Amino acid sequence: MYEHPQTEFISRFVGKTNLLAGRVTRCGAQAEIETGALRVVVDGEGLRHGDSVQLSLRPEKLVPVPAGQGKLSCVVNTRYFLGSQWMYDLDSPVGALTVLTPNDGRRPHDDGEAIGLDWAEGVLRVLRAPAQEEA
Repeated sequence: MYEHPQTEFISRFVGKTNLLAGRVTRCGAQAEIETGALRVVVDGEGLRHGDSVQLSLRPEKLVPVPAGQGKLSCVVNTRYFLGSQWMYDLDSPVGALTVLTPNDGRRPHDDGEAIGLDWAEGVLRVLRAPAQEEA
């Protein structure tokens, strides 16, 4: 349930997540979803052109990378030391995002620092928009 939530409610209820509102702009075996500044290609099964969806990205699945790299450009708004982890609140073209990284001895990112954000293929979850969950 945590790794593969089917609804926004479950995605939020079981742990934390970043939710991005999107719309299906192309369909087929693969579908393209646009969130404004971010376009992603996902498995197209069950999606129709024009569908409103939510993209769910768990904070611990996001990987900070050097500025100019990755799938999304961000700026560190605030960082929090949590002992075994660093939590970052980021500003991005798709809105505010939260990222968790291990405290593994690497230099933490500074407030105001420009970074890139990446994630592995397969960690992004497509959730039906609430009105479509009931349909």
